[in-house]
Formats: sequence, C-alpha cells, structure tokens
Amino acid sequence: MTTVVIPEDLHKADDLDHSVTLLSREDIAKIALDHKTLLSTIETALGDLGRGQALNPTKIEMESPGQKAMAYAMLGAQSDPATVGMKLSYKFFGGPKRQMQRYYTTLLIFDDATGQPLALADCSWITAARTPAVSALMARAAMPRHAKKALIVGSGMQAQYAGPMLLEAIPQLEEIALFGRYETGLEKAQAFFTQCHPGQSLKIAPDLEMAAREADILIGVSGPASLDQVQADWLKPGALSLLVGYGLNADCFHKADYRIATSEEQMHVTGTDFALPDGSFPKINAELPDILAGNKPARIHDEQKVFAYNSGLVITDVAVGRALYNAAVAQGLGRKISLW
Repeated sequence: MTTVVIPEDLHKADDLDHSVTLLSREDIAKIALDHKTLLSTIETALGDLGRGQALNPTKIEMESPGQKAMAYAMLGAQSDPATVGMKLSYKFFGGPKRQMQRYYTTLLIFDDATGQPLALADCSWITAARTPAVSALMARAAMPRHAKKALIVGSGMQAQYAGPMLLEAIPQLEEIALFGRYETGLEKAQAFFTQCHPGQSLKIAPDLEMAAREADILIGVSGPASLDQVQADWLKPGALSLLVGYGLNADCFHKADYRIATSEEQMHVTGTDFALPDGSFPKINAELPDILAGNKPARIHDEQKVFAYNSGLVITDVAVGRALYNAAVAQGLGRKISLW
C-alpha cells in the first residue's frame, strides 16, 4: 500500500499569523459601509483594472449533474491595497421550475504584500451593495449630460438598493421612479430611499411605458419571472438603458447607438439571451474599467441611445471585502480561526 506523503510547510510556523478572520452576515451588517465609501472604493478598483493595475479573469460557471444547481468561481487581484481574492457562489434549485431554494456565496481574501490570510466572509451583502454601486458609476459616466429623470424596473432587493446609490452618484437627478409588481418590495424601497436621503422620496410609476418614455436613465433589475420589459421604441433620444437582471427587452441592446459593459467577455458568458440567432453579439464599444481609467468614452454625444450591461466583476467584491475587513479589525468584529 502506498502512503501519501504530505510535504512539510515551506513557511515557518512562527513567521506569520496564519489565522483568518471569519466575517459572518451579522458581523458585516454591523459595519455597513456608507454609499460614498462604496462608490469611491469600487471606482478606484475598476479604474485600476482599466489601467492594467488589477486582474479580473472571466468567471467560471458550472451546472451540476441533473441540473440541480449552478456554481460560480471567480478570482481577482488589486494592487492598492495589494489583495488577492476568490469568490465562490452556489445556487441550488431543487424545484421542477428551477426556483432558487438555496444560495451561498463566500469571499476569501489574502494580503498580497505579506501573504497573510485576511478574511473568509459571507459575500451576500457585498454582492447586493456593489452591484447598484457599479450601476450608479455606469449611469454617471454614460448618462446624457442634462439627465433629470431615472426609472428603475423591478421591486426586489436590487431595486431597493438601486435608487439610493443612484442619487448618491448623480445628485442632479430630480426624479427617480420605480415600477414593479411586488407591493411589499415597493414599500421597502420607498422607506429605504427616504432613510438614505432624508427629505427625498421615491416615486412609484403606475405605467411602465409612460415612465420609460420620460426617463433619461433606465435600470432593469427585475427577476427572471417578470414579464415587464421596456421596449427599445419607448426610449427617447439620448436615453441610457442599463441592464442588471431583467426588465429591458433585448432590442434595447440590439438597437442601441452605443454599447458599454463591465466586461464584454463576461457578457458572452452571462448574457446569452442577448445573443443574435447565430450566437454572436453586436460589438461592445467600451468597457467600464476603460471608461473610468479615461481610455474610452462612455458615449459620443447626447443624442445617442446607449445600452449598458452590468455583469458583476469580482475585483469589486475583492475591493469591498478588503474595506470591510479593515473596518472589522478597527471595530473589533469577526472571529479568528485557524484553517492551516
């Protein structure tokens, strides 16, 4: 019988703290980074990616045998602060209609200057917070200069987060409207918006087409079961339509004058429902990291109809995760555990 020999650790046992800080959902809820910090942290990380100072390989996705679940693996690295991170997400469906019944997402980050493990964290809040922050940065970059009205399509969690972040990034907006079918979600969105921006209110749009025709910025964050879709012919000249989940018809993408994405390569993985019949995609004119780095424009002129596709980039999770870790250490939150 052959014995497997495990090699001795190459590092000395006493030359580094090998423990990792466990950050639970409860720990992260106590930290709650503010919107300005989130926007600044993510803008820096994406700009560094555009300048070649960060890495964000395309995510890997896998469907389990029997189509019971989807799993995703993502790696990213930023240079300041030097951090390497790995995010794993697992969606279990279970039902015959593939309703999601379980979802777990985790982030592991390391200090890339010292090699020290930093945090093993629940990534659900990070994902929920960084997604609308990226949308807000895209909207600020690609909106027509005199944008006054925005419309959010959807009433789930992402719709609730989108409004406050959008106004934080674009204070010139005079009206942000929300269209959705989930009454409780609409009420939560209104309450959260006023909590984040006292004295301001979120308008509920009674008619999708009418609201879409008036909007300068439209953000689709509906769930996959929603049948509500903004049509390209409803968009006025200069309008920006930005897709995160659902809520915008594919013709908004195909008929756009200018197209941007967080990552063209990743859109080909996660946005297959927007592909042409032969499986190809219309060309993306610019990616968000290049836009934030000043390498490419987010639009050419104010009359263009611009389409933007927001597919999560793990570099944003890594950056927010590092900021959360630093805040947790400062506040004495989290629990150190030894895995190695």
